Amino acid sequence: MGDTSYGVRSILDQAREFAECSKLYPCLFQTPTVLFIFANGVGCNLATKIELCGIQVEGERVEDSFFDENELDQNDNDKDEDSNYVALSTINAANIKKVNLDVSAMLAYCSSVTNGSAGKYKFDVAVLAQQAEWELLRPQKPILDNFFQGKKLYCCETAKRNFINIVNTVGGSNERLRAAEFLERVIVLPDDASTEDTDDAEVKEIFNNVQYSIDKALNVGGKIRERSLIIFSFGDRIQAVTVTANEGFVRAAKQQGINFVVFLHESRALTEQKEQAKGSIL
Repeated sequence: MGDTSYGVRSILDQAREFAECSKLYPCLFQTPTVLFIFANGVGCNLATKIELCGIQVEGERVEDSFFDENELDQNDNDKDEDSNYVALSTINAANIKKVNLDVSAMLAYCSSVTNGSAGKYKFDVAVLAQQAEWELLRPQKPILDNFFQGKKLYCCETAKRNFINIVNTVGGSNERLRAAEFLERVIVLPDDASTEDTDDAEVKEIFNNVQYSIDKALNVGGKIRERSLIIFSFGDRIQAVTVTANEGFVRAAKQQGINFVVFLHESRALTEQKEQAKGSIL
């Protein structure tokens, strides 16, 4: 179910990587379908979690007597106050007046699905269909707008560059326009900037247990990707709360005893091109 010790790749880790890989390597202009076959059966909760990654599951489904039957609803459907997103977010992070934007946050903010298209199209890509359903239940842009209110928005050069590359590659015309308008609100600093480079140089104790402490460091590998490490470390140095959907990175860092100051939200992909090419109006 993914609750493994640091360095052990669970089947859910593999599922997410297969799903991501399939999107990067289309065949005849179509995203390949990923199929996991369990010859000896698979637990119902695990099967559902894998399907939420956009993967088809085959094999006999067996009841999971060793799991709380409400666990799946809490973690993957309701996303309520007991959810992973709330649990992994830093307590009192909303009181910090500086925001460090991860690429995932900027994509979610500018996505077509978070700006009115959820419920208008039927996607043939499972992960997009799932995100559209979640967006109808839990709209993410109002959550982000509320969190951004009264705060200064920052991002590092690496985050800006990757965000622009993604938008220019898979974004639609309206998503590109939103991205340009949103970046006008954001203060972009070098990757190695520090709190002295911001308007607020006050040192806050909440940042004492994260990446740039004397005896702690993170190495690239597994869920700790180089780009994410640069972005999260930038937020640490300028002492800003990092707004992100990268739950895997935050969890992997916690397993090594490093607690970045974060506000987590649900992931949303850019969907406008898919709406035009593969989505059908409902």
